[in-house]
Amino acid sequence: MKIANPTAQLNTSDQARIEAVGSTIGTTEQETNDSVDKAMPAAVGKLTRIDLLRQRKFWLVATGVSCIMLPGFGIKLLISPQLYAVYQSSEDAQSTASFVFLVAYAFMRLLTGVFADRCGVKPLLLVLGTLQVVTLAVLGVCVINRWPETWVVALDAIVGLSLAGSKVLMQVWCMHLWGAASSGVAFGMVNIGFGVAAIVGSVSAWWALCQMRMIDGMPLQGEQPELELSFAVWLWACSLLTAVGVICIAAVKASDQQAVAPPRNDAKV
Repeated sequence: MKIANPTAQLNTSDQARIEAVGSTIGTTEQETNDSVDKAMPAAVGKLTRIDLLRQRKFWLVATGVSCIMLPGFGIKLLISPQLYAVYQSSEDAQSTASFVFLVAYAFMRLLTGVFADRCGVKPLLLVLGTLQVVTLAVLGVCVINRWPETWVVALDAIVGLSLAGSKVLMQVWCMHLWGAASSGVAFGMVNIGFGVAAIVGSVSAWWALCQMRMIDGMPLQGEQPELELSFAVWLWACSLLTAVGVICIAAVKASDQQAVAPPRNDAKV
């Protein structure tokens, strides 16, 4: 009669338990991976340029940003000639007006983030765009009717504030609309419209400036109604284009905005 080895039986029993536990762990890990894969949204991957071109919101944002930013590429060119031709201002007065414009521009570049945190990106874009529409329209009336010179300087500064804020917000808004993964491609594509605005704005401002009458290579310091009219027309056209841009920005639906999830404590960077 053979007596079974109790040690061997214990080893066999322990091995069976280990294999059972290992099988359970493997099954659990597989189920977890499957559930994670199913939970991952399809939009996590980066969008391609073709994907962006198929989106309605891309065309609205690109058109809106281009129209709003276009005046910035011409107004800096026209500040000094406006003061010289309309008000016969000195070089010091022209330099002061340009300095005030740049200070206002820099000031808003620094504070836009503070206002955006409190008001939201899209509402602040709409407010700045509307302010720019009104200011450019009034500035055209100011030039054609020869309102006081201080009005021109102040209105130019307000335009600088609006342009600076919009330039900062358009980058942040691209991330809100397309997420961090695709914001680089989206912002690059939107900047194509920004480049078109740079060309159109500069060329149109140069056309307005070409209406200036010259004597022996020097600008005529006196009444130049053609030049004043060209300045006013350019400002009114920019006001109209900015209004188109504001409408495009307003047409972007709230459902188009992608929520950015906050990072988890256990997330790996």
